[in-house]
Amino acid sequence: MQIALREEGFYEGKVVAHDSDPARVGKLVFRDLRYDAETQRWRGRAFAPKLGRELDAEIALTKPDQFTLSVSTFFGRRKVDWQRVP
Repeated sequence: MQIALREEGFYEGKVVAHDSDPARVGKLVFRDLRYDAETQRWRGRAFAPKLGRELDAEIALTKPDQFTLSVSTFFGRRKVDWQRVP
């Protein structure tokens, strides 16, 4: 995953490597991410491949090399921890 500035204040994240599904490389996963200094979290949209649609998302940096993604679904909120691969 590579997260980069797209336009003033907004970031997007794309898949840069995927060993089990190379077709996902280049796919946009996060868009319209904006940092909220008050809550120290990023908010925007995340694409959920299993659902085939975008969901409201919140990202919290838990360690310098790890973040927790929280998304809103029909059934509530789901959290997933992401770890940077060296």
